[in-house]
Amino acid sequence: MMDIKAEKLSLIEWLAGVEDSRVIKQFIALQKSNQYFENSKLTEKERLAIDKGLQSIKDGKVESHSSVMESTRKKYPNLFK
Repeated sequence: MMDIKAEKLSLIEWLAGVEDSRVIKQFIALQKSNQYFENSKLTEKERLAIDKGLQSIKDGKVESHSSVMESTRKKYPNLFK
């Protein structure tokens, strides 16, 4: 199992010695990307809804796109003129 603290220290030491601006730019891009995903975490309610949908798929409770469109056209014909 990886010792995360040791790995981070190793990366910090390595990064401190990097002179290539391309590598630094890649780390900056990675940091910004990570910040974006940290700020866009799902709420518990959203996670539960996704889990419920995935379970429905596993249970075979799915309909084809064409089937859904057909029933929607029948229920809301004014939307498909």
